[in-house]
Amino acid sequence: MTAPCRCEIHEAHAAAFRFAGLVYYFGGVYVLLRPAPVFLMSTEQPKTIYSYDALQVGDTYSTTRFISEADVRAFAEVTGDDNPIHIDEEYARHSRFGHRVVHGVLLLGIISKVLGRDFPGHGSIAVSLSCRFLRPVPVNSDITVEFKVTEKLDKYKHVKGRTYVYYNNKMVLAGEAIMIPPAGGDDPAAG
Repeated sequence: MTAPCRCEIHEAHAAAFRFAGLVYYFGGVYVLLRPAPVFLMSTEQPKTIYSYDALQVGDTYSTTRFISEADVRAFAEVTGDDNPIHIDEEYARHSRFGHRVVHGVLLLGIISKVLGRDFPGHGSIAVSLSCRFLRPVPVNSDITVEFKVTEKLDKYKHVKGRTYVYYNNKMVLAGEAIMIPPAGGDDPAAG
């Protein structure tokens, strides 16, 4: 076991880390008990925030992200999903895929990050997220996440959109999300 270390943890992540048994609170500081999953910690500042009024049908956002061995192992540790298809190279080599594959729900977590931090942005709330997993994604791969606004639901000020994940220019996940965009925010057309 790794020795505990002191580090800054955003309060929003603290509950998840406590739940996963990764930290404890001592003397006004969160103390990390073991290496934390990289995908849960972010010091990245939010980019432009798009409010309901600023979003338009057809608006699209995409970003690329590398999913590493460390991401997959950390996800397996936090969730307890240690299915050998994800973490055991020898086992996976003899599977129908011939290699280890990323957890499908890890891909959903990255979509959640995109929707909550990138577009519409910091403070967004997911109302629903559904998807179909179409193809496996190998561990240590670049993926592209895309979200496209398809409808504005005026009654509730929610935004509906299609979300996709691509690997090697092939769609590996397709889904739909309904979001409550953050209040306020920027209007990119105004500036």
